[in-house]
Amino acid sequence: MSFLISKIFTYTILSPGFFILLCIVLFFLILKEKKGLSLALLVLIIALMYFLSIEPGADLILKPLEDKYPPLDIMALKGKVDAIVILGGGLIEGRSPYGEMLYPGNFTLSRLIYGYNIWKELMVPIIVSGGRPLMSFPGTEGDVMKKFLVKQGVEEDFIIVENRSRNTWENALYTIEICKGSDFKSVVLVTSAFHLPRAVKAFSNKGITIYPAPSSYLTERHKYLWVNFFPHATYLYNSFIGLKEHVGLLFYKIFPKKS
Repeated sequence: MSFLISKIFTYTILSPGFFILLCIVLFFLILKEKKGLSLALLVLIIALMYFLSIEPGADLILKPLEDKYPPLDIMALKGKVDAIVILGGGLIEGRSPYGEMLYPGNFTLSRLIYGYNIWKELMVPIIVSGGRPLMSFPGTEGDVMKKFLVKQGVEEDFIIVENRSRNTWENALYTIEICKGSDFKSVVLVTSAFHLPRAVKAFSNKGITIYPAPSSYLTERHKYLWVNFFPHATYLYNSFIGLKEHVGLLFYKIFPKKS
């Protein structure tokens, strides 16, 4: 039930659906002729939409997340790591150039490529973690991720699949079980840079040493130009990704045992 509630909250409040809800409230305020409240809410909607849709606004939300952990020094970890953990970040159901109907989404793909590059240097087991968040999917993230890595040349014996998890907290729960069962004491944790603070929080204090490995950065590092202050759908999307992570971290802090 908590999983379902979290998904409903994400798709309604931590998405553009939030503005639809505000517009519905605005509509009823107008019907009740609450001119002052209506004007204030309209200004709020416009201001929020503008802030979340420009690059500086999205950066203010995302950069604290992406700057939390520095890029991984892979060579410094040789001989110190027992496994590499790669977290799933979504699947795409549809046509692909390879004829498959279910394949890694952009975030998952970026994490897999980075994890594969780390594996080539460290040559330790890879744990791919991800279940079936949307039950309509014909397969799990873990199985799709394994298939991708095998195609890149990773031997199947190197890959351990965790395919029960539906969210980040369960990624950690089930992956830690595998680590303890395999006597893994330290792992490299690969996920998107914006997702890493929440992932590390989920994996922390469970008896395993974690080496964060950020991938797929969303923010750019450049001076803002006038064009960066024009609204764009990409920045709105990035803003809500960042807001989801901040809310998730807050939830972990308030409900550490129920997350």
